[in-house]
Amino acid sequence: GDASVAAESARSAARWDPLAVDPLITLALVEQKLGRNRDALDTLHTAADLQPQNYLVHYQLGLLLERAFDRREQAAAAFRRALELNPLHRESTYELEALAAGG
Repeated sequence: GDASVAAESARSAARWDPLAVDPLITLALVEQKLGRNRDALDTLHTAADLQPQNYLVHYQLGLLLERAFDRREQAAAAFRRALELNPLHRESTYELEALAAGG
């Protein structure tokens, strides 16, 4: 639907539960869709500060660093961190292997 409505809904959810990162991940995805990659990066860093043990935050951070900023080494570090927190996360494994293969 409307990305601006989705962004406001995510911000509202974050205000209701300021320790939750799911609304921040959603907000970061909407910001990316709107082409506001720097804002998305800031949002994911905020999420990582709130829940540094949440592997999904690091996975989303890796995707953003790789795809929007072409920061391959930092993306790989984020995927490795996600895998440290959840060794069974197949998506992080896939992304890390793709980076290692040059893809």
